[in-house]
Amino acid sequence: MASGACRRLVFGNPDLPSPQVDGAAYTFCVLEALWRPLRRRDVYAKGTDKWGDPRTRLLDDTAWGSPGRGC
Repeated sequence: MASGACRRLVFGNPDLPSPQVDGAAYTFCVLEALWRPLRRRDVYAKGTDKWGDPRTRLLDDTAWGSPGRGC
């Protein structure tokens, strides 16, 4: 859902009737919200090596051969 300044852009278009949403403004807000995690590299493509989450390829405790205790 739109929040802050985006809420004003999405719902406050004077050219549209009151309950109607400005689609272009909503698209812009979604892209802006996606841009921040992309810059932090917090968004991953599932099932890919290059763009996937590197944490998914880490070994678990059984693969390391430890009983689950920390170092």
